[in-house]
Amino acid sequence: MRIPSRWPLLIVVGFVASACGPRKPPSAPAAAAPVAPVAEAATPVPPEPAPAPEPAAPAAPEVATVPESSGAVAKGELLEPFVKTADLSTDAALADAVATLKGGRPTEALIAQLKARKNIAKQALLKAMWHEEVNVRAQAPSLFAEAGITADDDVLKEFQRVLRKEPDRDARGMAAKALVRLRVPGIAPLLIELLQKDGEGQVRANAAYALGAQEERSATDALVAGMTDSETWVRMRCITALRRIGAKSAVPALEKALSDPNSLVRADAVLALKTLTGKTYSEKPHL
Repeated sequence: MRIPSRWPLLIVVGFVASACGPRKPPSAPAAAAPVAPVAEAATPVPPEPAPAPEPAAPAAPEVATVPESSGAVAKGELLEPFVKTADLSTDAALADAVATLKGGRPTEALIAQLKARKNIAKQALLKAMWHEEVNVRAQAPSLFAEAGITADDDVLKEFQRVLRKEPDRDARGMAAKALVRLRVPGIAPLLIELLQKDGEGQVRANAAYALGAQEERSATDALVAGMTDSETWVRMRCITALRRIGAKSAVPALEKALSDPNSLVRADAVLALKTLTGKTYSEKPHL
């Protein structure tokens, strides 16, 4: 059988096709991974400079001081240091003798020493009125009269300071009482102020007592007003002061005091009216 001449070509083509097999379509290229954006580098901020430390306050001296609010007529405007025993006098023996007041009332030996050394005793007592021990401050004012020391401008100024700024009511009251025996020229206005404004009855009573002892007629109106004070002792001291002053203008107010709630006040009013008018009065029942 004769084979056509184109068959060899077909055989070769078929052989090649079977050997290579079917061709696969080319795969799609893989998607590229997203690239993260590069963050811009932050510009560094320089730190703020630390504030300079404030200078330390000077240490307060370790001394007792008067409170700004003491209860006296005029509150202490300034903090004033109390005086220590060593500062009372350049004479150490006298300073120690005055400092014994912290243990009680003045002794005869102390009074004798003050009388014998009046030239330096006055300055020691002035400082003692502001001593760190309250009993020294309370007892010192009466020693001016005890030692026979005459009051001058220095004494006036110290009594004014103590009566206005002394934080202890007993010491303030004792300073006012000392003025019953010690005549201090120019002190009357402050005593009137104490009678009218001080918050402690003891101080008001002693102020009235001193005004009567000094026969201070300029205090008549203040003493009449004090006869309505809430404290019994203040009313009594005011009536006694008016009697000692001889204030006849106070008679109507004294007649009203005959019906005071307290029998002691009524009795003082009877005595004052007898002295001022020469008439006999009787207490009126309190309604």
